[in-house]
Amino acid sequence: MSDFETPKAPISRDRWGRPMVIPPGGGKPVPYTRATTFVDCLDDKSNLSKWMQRQVLRGVAAAPQLMLRVSASLDDDKALQKIADDALDAAQSNAKADIGTALHALTETVDRGGDLSAVPADYRADLEAYAAVMRGIDIVSTETFTVLDRYQVGGTHDRRLRFPSLGDTPVIGDVKTGRIDYGLGKIGMQLAVYAHSLTYNQSTGERSEFDCRKDIAVIIHLPAGEGRAELVWVDIAQAWENIELCRQVRDWRKLKHAPIPSPLAQVDIVAALIDQAACEADLINLWSTHWQQFTPEHIAQASVKKAAFYTTAKEKESATA
Repeated sequence: MSDFETPKAPISRDRWGRPMVIPPGGGKPVPYTRATTFVDCLDDKSNLSKWMQRQVLRGVAAAPQLMLRVSASLDDDKALQKIADDALDAAQSNAKADIGTALHALTETVDRGGDLSAVPADYRADLEAYAAVMRGIDIVSTETFTVLDRYQVGGTHDRRLRFPSLGDTPVIGDVKTGRIDYGLGKIGMQLAVYAHSLTYNQSTGERSEFDCRKDIAVIIHLPAGEGRAELVWVDIAQAWENIELCRQVRDWRKLKHAPIPSPLAQVDIVAALIDQAACEADLINLWSTHWQQFTPEHIAQASVKKAAFYTTAKEKESATA
């Protein structure tokens, strides 16, 4: 049975969904960061944020009763967040994601020549488009879990594909069912991580080299419900150059950023007021208002100042005698 035909055992994960990987030297499995999470720190999410804002408004329009809940929860951030999530549901944002996930799984059924008779007619056009764009491409492997131990990153690439016109070396392929125009940089880094990783056997912890190109990879873009598919090529050599930056950004975010002591000289207000006193009465008034802040050093300073007043007074008396 070939690698393409062999069913893959699910990877063990912790409660946060991180893959549990035996370290290269052996021992107890440790959580690795998912490849998509690792590269996400450099992703520009401004367009995604704007899209989500629009979806919330569409959800409110589809379910006007949400506005009543908003008016009753203006001071409750947790409740408002739940309403925003419900608005996204009302806009069918999650439904679209579910459709994309199902289509993604069905593309492997297409690759294996499986039965698609149960697929709703509305989505058969998508799978037919996928089959058409994949015609003539040799599928070397599917759903292969890999690890990049240098950064403790693990992830599963969808395909390794061999294109007759590109020679014998396969390229990493990834099926995307959503929009990709905003996220090509992130996708490129994700595929670059896969291309530089090792396959991982979760039963033994063994790593193995696999053959693939390190300069280019391909996205099989299958936008859900549109009945079309296309191959989109990405430069993963350029993307790989930024992977170290991902590590640096993630390390920076893990630091506990706290204020540091001021480099400016700290002014001793009491000492300054003692120094500015023009007579003994000033010192008496200062003591009455700031006595709780007086230190032994302040008392000694005030005593010297007071003695100076007496010395000055005596000098004046001698001068007028």
